Amino acid sequence: MSKSRKSALPSWCVAILTGYWILAPIWMLLHLFVSYMGPCPAFSSKTNCEWSLAEELWYFPISQIGNIVFGILLWQIFRKLFAK
Repeated sequence: MSKSRKSALPSWCVAILTGYWILAPIWMLLHLFVSYMGPCPAFSSKTNCEWSLAEELWYFPISQIGNIVFGILLWQIFRKLFAK
């Protein structure tokens, strides 16, 4: 019987991925907060505010989906290039 050994990423790759997966949810929550506040937050002096459809979709859900996809792709690329 042969035992297959799981490949491990270098510690700097793990550090980058860990940092990304800690900061990514914060960034996603901030975009969700901006989406909830709307184009004219209470502290704004503007009275005629409007977002385009692209801006609305960017704040929620496109940026969240893109953030998750980027994190998964980063992990896959690190695994493919640097796993021993």
